[in-house]
Amino acid sequence: MQVIPIVGDKILISKETQPDGWARRSFFGGRIEPCETPLHAAKRELLEETGLVARKLTLYKVSEPYQKIIWHIYFFIAHDCKKVAEQKLDNGEKITMQEVSFCKFIKHIQTCKSFAAEFSLDVLKMKLNGTLNKFKQKLFKK
Repeated sequence: MQVIPIVGDKILISKETQPDGWARRSFFGGRIEPCETPLHAAKRELLEETGLVARKLTLYKVSEPYQKIIWHIYFFIAHDCKKVAEQKLDNGEKITMQEVSFCKFIKHIQTCKSFAAEFSLDVLKMKLNGTLNKFKQKLFKK
């Protein structure tokens, strides 16, 4: 499950280092716990990893990256985020937040291997078919 937080006219991305030393830029998110809905997991992970709550979470997409494995990746847009707490990270986890413009967000997705491959492919398709502005409107709708 992945969350794309929106703060004003900026998008937050993470710069994280996991306990195994692997560093990357990505969305915020993690696993869905047993008996937890994807929406509840998105709210929990957003709060834990950023200290933010969203006025509204919108399901953007559900991805199924493999055909023979049941694995769903939920992408949520977290609209109008506000800081309410400090981060509560897992042991060894280091996550910093970076506010970026929409243009810089798209550049990161196109150039960083860390972002979800299927999401990067979606962005490239949107650029090719001229619907990238519609996606931007979904991110920043009030």
